Amino acid sequence: MIEPATLILVFFLYMGLLFSIAVWVERRTAAGRAVASNGVIYALSLAVYCTAWTFYGSVGSAAARGPLFLTIYIGPTLGIALWWIVLRRLVRLKRLHHITSIADFISVRYGKSHAVAAIVTVMVIFGIVPYVALQIKAVISTFSLITGAGGEADGIHYSHLAMIGALALFTIIFGIRHLDPTERHPGMVSALAVESLVKLLAFLAAGVFVAYFMFDGVQDIFSRFARAFPDDSTPFAWEGRQPLITWFTYLLLSGSAILFLPRQFHVTVVEIYHERHIRTAMWLFPLYMLLINLFVLPVALAGLLKGYPAALADTFLLLLPFDSGRHLLSMLVFLGGISAATGMIMVETVTMSTMTTNHLLLPLIERVAVLGLLRRYLLQCRWLAALTLLALGYLFERTVGESYMLVNIGMISFVAVFQFAPAAIGGICWRQGNRRGAVLGLCSGFAVWAYTLILPAFARSGWLPAGILDAGPLGIGLLRPEQLFGVTGLDPISNAVLWSMSVNLGLYVIGSLSSEQDEMERGLAEEFVGSPASPALARGEAAGRLVMELAPKRSEVETIFRRYFPPDRAAEMTRAALAGLGMESREQITLPELMEFHDEAERRLAGAIGAATAHQAMKRGTTFSPQEELELSKLYSDILAGLKLSPAELMEKINFYQERERLLQRQAAELEEKIRERDLEIEERQRVERALEATNRELQQFAYIASHDLQEPLRKIIAFGDRLRLHATDALGEKGLDYLQRMQNAATRMQQLIEDLLNYSRITTRAGPIEAVDLAEVIGEVAIDLDFRIAETGGRLEIGQLPGVRADRSQLRQLFQNLIANALKFHRPDEKPVVRIEGQAEDGMAEIRVQDNGIGFDEKYLDRIFLPFQRLHSRDQYEGTGIGLAICKKIADRHGGTISARSAPGRGTTFILRLPGV
Repeated sequence: MIEPATLILVFFLYMGLLFSIAVWVERRTAAGRAVASNGVIYALSLAVYCTAWTFYGSVGSAAARGPLFLTIYIGPTLGIALWWIVLRRLVRLKRLHHITSIADFISVRYGKSHAVAAIVTVMVIFGIVPYVALQIKAVISTFSLITGAGGEADGIHYSHLAMIGALALFTIIFGIRHLDPTERHPGMVSALAVESLVKLLAFLAAGVFVAYFMFDGVQDIFSRFARAFPDDSTPFAWEGRQPLITWFTYLLLSGSAILFLPRQFHVTVVEIYHERHIRTAMWLFPLYMLLINLFVLPVALAGLLKGYPAALADTFLLLLPFDSGRHLLSMLVFLGGISAATGMIMVETVTMSTMTTNHLLLPLIERVAVLGLLRRYLLQCRWLAALTLLALGYLFERTVGESYMLVNIGMISFVAVFQFAPAAIGGICWRQGNRRGAVLGLCSGFAVWAYTLILPAFARSGWLPAGILDAGPLGIGLLRPEQLFGVTGLDPISNAVLWSMSVNLGLYVIGSLSSEQDEMERGLAEEFVGSPASPALARGEAAGRLVMELAPKRSEVETIFRRYFPPDRAAEMTRAALAGLGMESREQITLPELMEFHDEAERRLAGAIGAATAHQAMKRGTTFSPQEELELSKLYSDILAGLKLSPAELMEKINFYQERERLLQRQAAELEEKIRERDLEIEERQRVERALEATNRELQQFAYIASHDLQEPLRKIIAFGDRLRLHATDALGEKGLDYLQRMQNAATRMQQLIEDLLNYSRITTRAGPIEAVDLAEVIGEVAIDLDFRIAETGGRLEIGQLPGVRADRSQLRQLFQNLIANALKFHRPDEKPVVRIEGQAEDGMAEIRVQDNGIGFDEKYLDRIFLPFQRLHSRDQYEGTGIGLAICKKIADRHGGTISARSAPGRGTTFILRLPGV
């Protein structure tokens, strides 16, 4: 067993590591380096979907029901294929309306309804708090399993509380530090990404150990299992093959859960930086789910082969390495389970505390005057809500324990969030969907979910009479929760989905068709179903003539903000709203501009208190005077009269211009997104270029120093060789002298190579000033240096008209020395070399041509000849190191110029050099 104190220390060290990573990311973000703005981090954060229920429970599910566990991952993979269409729309709507949660999203679509938001929030609390309890149970039970400590013994209960407390502190610091939850949480998201890597590494490490250290591979496990249970009468009995309807149900539930689970909506929609990250997530997240499931079946079968009871299958991943004495691996698996549980708890707590505060507490504050003081302490209320939800999860785990309900709460929660699908999907696909339909559908679906799943769970846990399941309530067989209306042959989950969705979807459609949308709902429906852009009011020419004082309207909005924020923050938000509309310095505004101001203020307020509450706050807090109302009415009457259009024609034109404006705003949003992406690409390219330049300088400096230091031993080799030849010629003999000559020749070649390398590195490390240079004078000096070589080959150097250039004189001399020396070296044996140099000024540049009558080369090697140490001929034919032309190119590059060549075999070569002119 592992000592509890050791495991607690490991837990707190791990949490400390996550804390350090989150702090570092937050600081880098504050400094303008958005570390979390990365597609890979975004995709990894989505793996919060893989909770402790899947980390440990997948093995248990595989042992109990075979490959059915795969549906939990196949469903999301299939759903992700539509993300580029669906998720992009959700992200744009979130940005437009400052949407903070799944409850906010649904309520905004249906007229920013408090009722809709409250219903969704209550459903989330009932469906997710037990799910949080399941994660806490996973942490506590695995802790007890590998420490051997009882639940209450030796103060272990307090250790559990300390672990939950540390998690709560981390959640508040990095998830609920600001009132506006649409403000991203880069520290928390980065910690989630790290946790996702840890749980994947832990699962793969344990899987590899089980498959390849405890057995001889995956095939060996399957072979042994087939021999051990030849008649398929296995202890884990896969309960026969699962019906197709069960597979379909599980695929449907998991496919919706990947978006509609509150934590998934938060990391997927609220935390995203750029839409392009969706593309990364569409391939990386399915790959992650594939990898984390590679060893699920092998581990399940291995546990059964080792004689563990099927009832303990959820712990096989931990027990197999632990009972094999691999305690370090067991601790890694424990940390993987901790990562899976804490990631889910953190994000779920953040989202539920936001929904509880915005959609349950705030409406209550607005209706009960004595609670008005709490408006100024909404952030603290959100902290309290988070602590309360965590406490409820812990108490639920302690109370329910090993009951049927807690063990099966995973799929029960999936069915609960599936109830959001009709209202959410209908909201972005069906214009006629309205508030009444959403309320009826959500309430009825929630009621049927509770009746078909929660009621049976209570009965199986012993809290209600078990007879309800067999005979139905009051003995009415048609009302048996798991065989509702006499439908048999379905598993409990499929039964619940069938009836809850039938009622939910049916009443959503009926309720929507039986009632009319109000004006706000119609506008929002058009935004959600059409393009996510805010519809604009049609404004006539007379609108600009109706003006009013801005100061009282500004004061009115600031007063609304002060109900929820400190005075300085309220004033800043008001100023920012006006500045965003270009009205900050105005003294008067028109009525249409006032409406824009109200809309902008409401949008900013929605980020803190939710769209529904913000709408009600603005509606109550802003007023029009009787005179303003009269003038506004008269204004619209004049506009309508002046248009001389029938109502049908007017509506047609309004729809046309609204559609055009939505299209323009969508294109503007897409352009803005592309500009942001381009800015990031430019910034990243500049960063890489700076890093490459620094690395290049370091390498050049290193090459210079290393080459310089290598010169000395080579000089000694040559010098001692000469002394050996002088004093020991007879002793060496003819063969010894030959070896000595070869050694000295090799040292000389190495010395020349190092000298060339030094020259190459000096181009940037020892560069001189750029100044006006007389080319004729420089080439004359080169001719003097090469006088002996010119005479030896019988060559001739012709210098024509030359332009002035701005260059480093020393490097220019080196360049022409290399070009002329090459022309002399590569001459044709039957013809004396002739080198002609001439040029002219052109468009501020000087073009110089160095032409010879030598052997030439095939132009297909043109790119190759300017690379270091590249030769077209063997060293036996022509001596040299092959770096001369590379030096010429580097000198030309350093001056902002170019060098190229024209040639053909046997017809000479012309090098064309372009440098800045005088």
